[in-house]
Amino acid sequence: MTQPRPNLANVIELLYSVQMPLYKYNGPISCDVDFDRSGLQGKTAIVTGASQGANGIGERYVRALVRSRVKKTRSSSLKQLKTSHLRVFSYDASGPREPDLKVVDVNLKGVLYTSKLATHYFISQNGKTETKQQEDTCLILIGSGAAFLDCPRSPQYQATKYVGTKILSKEAFDHVKSFGS
Repeated sequence: MTQPRPNLANVIELLYSVQMPLYKYNGPISCDVDFDRSGLQGKTAIVTGASQGANGIGERYVRALVRSRVKKTRSSSLKQLKTSHLRVFSYDASGPREPDLKVVDVNLKGVLYTSKLATHYFISQNGKTETKQQEDTCLILIGSGAAFLDCPRSPQYQATKYVGTKILSKEAFDHVKSFGS
């Protein structure tokens, strides 16, 4: 009995899950600092869209990869790569669509209005000066890991979740405490 030939997508997924380290958020990316290329040494990179004699961004990618000591190969050797199926996508080249901002109404405006209203009533109930007679007040906002992770297909969602974390920051709390709502 012969073993079935592995699907290229499964092989890539397996390689990805085996070779990639766990993601660790280290803060926003600074475009002014060069990235650490040591993890690229000995790896294989395939650059598409950079024709022979390429210039511009394709050339810069290839030069950066060569400096990083990735494995080099000729494109003719890539003919051995096969796939079990082909997907064709229809692409509308008319330009970008206007972003859907409904998520902003719910995740951003909803949190802002709720926080503003809660702060107003917390202060009107307890005043601006801390005392032992104050009633205990608490505002809990539920967030998302999207506030800290890359979400390239949903920047509106990510932005609204990030703002939600800043509403409860110490700086925001100190501001409300000193100025009221």
